[in-house]
Amino acid sequence: MLCQLGELDDAENGASLAELVNTRRAVLTGGAERGLLELGLDAWGVASEEEADLQLSSFAAAATLSPMDRAQALLMSDTTQRQAFAQEALAQQQSLLAGLLMAAGAPDVDEASR
Repeated sequence: MLCQLGELDDAENGASLAELVNTRRAVLTGGAERGLLELGLDAWGVASEEEADLQLSSFAAAATLSPMDRAQALLMSDTTQRQAFAQEALAQQQSLLAGLLMAAGAPDVDEASR
């Protein structure tokens, strides 16, 4: 997997995974307080609300990837595989960005957050 950064001009850039999941849940449910299974998401092939939540989380994580990685993740039918792929791609992005910051002379991110 070649590390490419995601879309930097994306309106959701910088959003947490929880925010991404909530945004997508609101779109899918029309803002109503109901579970994903109530929507008839049979296409997802899930049997419980927990499985639907994990599926939604994996798609939300994939949304933060570069276009090529996002396409690859969206073609994966296995939720666990898609989640692991997204986590690995995001870790590579973080490593790349940390290296760029170090090269630019920025303070260590871990030390600055203390």
